[in-house]
Amino acid sequence: MKNLTRSVLLAFGIVVTSASPALAHPGHGLDDHMSPREIALSSAQYTVQTMVARQILEPSWRDIQPSSAMLRDRNGATEWLIEFRNDAVADATHRRLYVMLTPLGEYIAANYTGQ
Repeated sequence: MKNLTRSVLLAFGIVVTSASPALAHPGHGLDDHMSPREIALSSAQYTVQTMVARQILEPSWRDIQPSSAMLRDRNGATEWLIEFRNDAVADATHRRLYVMLTPLGEYIAANYTGQ
């Protein structure tokens, strides 16, 4: 099951990054006067909603708001780490979803570990 989850999230990442950047959806023009944090939060929510729509995540994730957002340095690069918590998920190891984004809010990856 763990390998299946990783494969699904990896496939989603490939689809999302090849289809369009996270900033391409409505409300994410650079002139919208949003702070970098607001852009990252909005992009992460969009990513989660897309994963629900594509049945990668169960429907209970649809309305979950981010519980934290922080900039971190990872492997010499700065990225946003946005955490979502969903206590409705039966598997305790899948109750926290992490979305990683570039400083401009573009999708990098999503997983249950934050790594």
